[in-house]
Amino acid sequence: MNNNIDIALFEVAEQCFGVPCCHVVNALVEPADLTRIPRTQGALYGVVSHRGQMVPVIDLAQWMGRPATHPGQAVPMTLLVLRANSKLLAVRVDAVKGLLRTTDDAVHPVCHDRDSTELFHSVVEVGGGKAPLALLDPLRLAALTHIWSDVLGPGGTSGQEVQALPGRDVDLKPTPVCAVLRVGGQLLALPAEVIGEVAMPLPIQAMAGLGGGFLGMARWRDHDVPVVDLSQMLGLPALDRAQPSWLLVLSLADRQLAFGVQDLVSVGSFPAASVQTEVALSSALQAVASGSLLDAEGARIYLLDAQKLIDLVPLSHAIAKAKSAQRQSAVSPLLIKNHSAASTGSWVVFHSGQLWAAPMLQLREIIRPSDSLRQQLREHQTLPGALEWREQSLPLVDMRLAQGQAASQDSAELRIMVLQAAVGLRAVLVERVVELIPGHAGSRFSFRVGGSEVDSVSVGTGSEHRSYRVFEASRLFGEA
Repeated sequence: MNNNIDIALFEVAEQCFGVPCCHVVNALVEPADLTRIPRTQGALYGVVSHRGQMVPVIDLAQWMGRPATHPGQAVPMTLLVLRANSKLLAVRVDAVKGLLRTTDDAVHPVCHDRDSTELFHSVVEVGGGKAPLALLDPLRLAALTHIWSDVLGPGGTSGQEVQALPGRDVDLKPTPVCAVLRVGGQLLALPAEVIGEVAMPLPIQAMAGLGGGFLGMARWRDHDVPVVDLSQMLGLPALDRAQPSWLLVLSLADRQLAFGVQDLVSVGSFPAASVQTEVALSSALQAVASGSLLDAEGARIYLLDAQKLIDLVPLSHAIAKAKSAQRQSAVSPLLIKNHSAASTGSWVVFHSGQLWAAPMLQLREIIRPSDSLRQQLREHQTLPGALEWREQSLPLVDMRLAQGQAASQDSAELRIMVLQAAVGLRAVLVERVVELIPGHAGSRFSFRVGGSEVDSVSVGTGSEHRSYRVFEASRLFGEA
């Protein structure tokens, strides 16, 4: 059985590297009071006080032969505080880029010389067509640079692995390694072991009618993952979508959930005694927080219970349940149904409030709206009740209005789709036609959420994967 490994990703001289999270004590912005230690050679940059202990700082760029960075630069550097057995040290890096969850079989040793002067002796597969990452070995780094401080025990002892003193187990036991995130201006912490990845935002396929805070679905490592606005769900200030953000994928057993974060602040553990469990919280935050604590600057961090957080989104449970049923039976479960390739046919993808895929079997023609129709739309934000098409008068519907949204705006990309519904031919105004999916190129699946069935069509693989919600004319216009 393969074991999960959490990797902290960091950048040095525009190149990305990784270090196993089991070695990461904390990640913090380089403090202004860092003490520089002038040396004629070597990688020792200075010393920093961290949680009451002096920790030497290694300039990783200098040791790797890369251009060194200097104090006072526009973007502050980051210190990764690392522990290797009883050795404690910090490395100076450009930035922490995220977290990656993988398995031990994805790690491949490439340098087998134990006496080698190389810092990176293994690489890890990232997947998704991305290049493998070199893994930093903190123990090798300490041995090669001869730079570290001994981990101090509770009584100031050093040189050995820290052992809890009798009668003080509760005070000394740390929390699991956590990632501290900024969401809606609030600091939140989640155990690193449940974070599948912190990465640049993935394409999100919007789906309407699934509740407040639900943004849609994203494709992550062959999983369909619900994406939510955590700020809205927890009653936090709205996330400024104009600002760059990360997408955090929470992965717990067979269940996944994704949400945007403004920043990955740090990675590390906290003394359990510092965690307060009785703090006044909003009702939404109270439902998912297991406690809170204050960081070194007095800002409050709320520790989130990953299980309770993922339970806020029933869709994640529905998807996991369907996956389990599919593994146990060759028969398609009622909850999620994978349609055969032969039944998918061709699709025309259009945008109207969101992206939709309509079966080509229902499509009769795509036409441009007349100048008079566009003029009425510009002046009155309405459409005539009918469209004259091939000597027939067809009911005409604005797709955006049918979804309860504002009327479509006049544009040269507007199109009218003539569709065959169960009640007869109907005309639908859409904002634009996007693409055609040929027969057998896409796969279709269905799942139920709160008694409603949601159908989607997926096409492409890896970074080219995209999903569209199926548009059924009969659902809009009724059955015969």
